[in-house]
Amino acid sequence: MEQAICDSPQPSELDSELGEQYLELRRQAKRLDRVRYRRLPREQKAWLRTRNRCTNLTCLYDRYQQRIGEREDLYAALCVVPWGVFPCW
Repeated sequence: MEQAICDSPQPSELDSELGEQYLELRRQAKRLDRVRYRRLPREQKAWLRTRNRCTNLTCLYDRYQQRIGEREDLYAALCVVPWGVFPCW
């Protein structure tokens, strides 16, 4: 699957976007949620196993879109604190 990602522009772009999201999420989680920070690598490895079961580009695209949405939701949740919204940037 790694070769298919690199050889195709769309999955490659999504892979880069997800990688950037992951690094930013780890950075924010380290500051705001240590439990989440420790769980992120395990969750990412589990997702990679799921992604690697894809046998075509449509499946890859769907997996990336789903994961990017999950990451955006998680990032937004990290920014919410009891007294309001924490500036995560």
